[in-house]
Amino acid sequence: MMTFLVYSCTEKMDIVLPTTYTRLIVDARITTDTTAHRVLLSKTASYFDNSPPLPVTGAIITIDDGNTTYPLTENILTPGLYQTAPNVYGVVGKTYNLIIKNVDVTNSGVKQVFTASTTINHIVKLDSIQVKYNTDNPNRKSHRVYMYAQDPPTLDFYTFRIYKNGVLMTDSLNKLRFTDDRLFNGNYMLGLPIGNLSDNRAETVTYPGDTITVELSDITKDYFNFLVGVQAAVAPQIPLFSGPPANVKGNVNNGAFGFFSGYSSSRASSVVIQ
Repeated sequence: MMTFLVYSCTEKMDIVLPTTYTRLIVDARITTDTTAHRVLLSKTASYFDNSPPLPVTGAIITIDDGNTTYPLTENILTPGLYQTAPNVYGVVGKTYNLIIKNVDVTNSGVKQVFTASTTINHIVKLDSIQVKYNTDNPNRKSHRVYMYAQDPPTLDFYTFRIYKNGVLMTDSLNKLRFTDDRLFNGNYMLGLPIGNLSDNRAETVTYPGDTITVELSDITKDYFNFLVGVQAAVAPQIPLFSGPPANVKGNVNNGAFGFFSGYSSSRASSVVIQ
C-alpha cells in the first residue's frame, strides 16, 4: 500500500494506490528461423516500482507441436531466459503449445502451470527494400525505408523489424512497427513505407555504406491485437490524469501477462548510397 500526496494552492489530496498481487510475465516466441527460440519469464511489480522486473528462475518449460517436444534450458548468464536447442525451427501451418511448470511467482509454496498456443502462418516473401534519404523537412532529416512484396488475397497481419548493420532498431514492443493488409490486400506492395531512421537520434542516424535489413513477419490476428493493446497502454494518456488503460489481453492462461507468438519471416537488405 502506498500513499501519494498531491499539493495545490489551497488543499491537500491523499490518493491511496493499492498494490495488486504479483503475476507472471511471459515473452515467448517460435518462428520459422533455425535458431535457439526464447522464452523470457519475469514478475510484475508495484505501480511506482522503477526497478527492472524480477526474473523467474527454475521453471520447467517445453514447446511441442503435438508430435515433437522441445525442452528449453535456462541461460546461465541471463536468469529468467530459457532457450531451445539452436537447431529448432517452426513449420508453417503447425500449432505449437507452450507449457511452463514449476513456477511460484507469489512465493506461496504452490507451484503453478501456465500454457499457451499459437499457429505459424504462411511465409510472405520480401522481394527487396529501398532506402532513400529524405530532406523534405530540414529539421527532421531521415532515411526512409520502403519494401516490395506480393500480399496474398487472405487477410494478413505483419510486423516490420529494421536492423542497421545487424543491430535491431525496433528493440521493444512499443517501437515495433506493424499493420494489417486491409489497404493493399491481394496487391503488390510497391514501395510500401515502413519506417524512418532519423538523423536526430544517435542510434538511428545512418551513413553511406551502412547495411539496412528488414525482417517481414506474418503474424496471427491475436498477436496483432495484443501489439495494438501494448502500444495503446504505453502511449501518453489524454486527459493527463485519466485512469490507466485496462490490462492488455495476452494468450497465456492462469492470470499471466504476455504472449506466446508464432510467425514466419523473410528478409531483404540494402546498402545505403546517400
